[in-house]
Amino acid sequence: MGQWASELADKTDGHLKVLLHHGPKRSKNPQDLLDYDVVLVTYQIIAQEWRHLWTDTHAKASSDESCSCTCACVKWHRLVLDEAHTAKNPKAGWTRTCAQLASDNRYWSPLSKQGCCFLNKFCASKTQ
Repeated sequence: MGQWASELADKTDGHLKVLLHHGPKRSKNPQDLLDYDVVLVTYQIIAQEWRHLWTDTHAKASSDESCSCTCACVKWHRLVLDEAHTAKNPKAGWTRTCAQLASDNRYWSPLSKQGCCFLNKFCASKTQ
């Protein structure tokens, strides 16, 4: 992720506000992510947050408390999956999670035969 942050800073002359969303001290507030032009996050963090969202939602189903989740609670303008060729298993947690994220536009790199099944689902879902 550090490489992506460096490239973004270099190629845009620092005009984009970039967040590295990882680690135990990352924000749990979805509103904090909206302050950035680019949010960089790993597949593992997205899957972990989705598991917490699912657990929190079911645990609080009968209460008025709001669920705190972060990435899964934001409707993104653009999602970009780097290293999408790792999407070999459409049943893997992060694969299913990425397909559930809401966005206006979706992109991936590089395209591979193994990832086509997932990528078709990724492009068709949650782009409303």
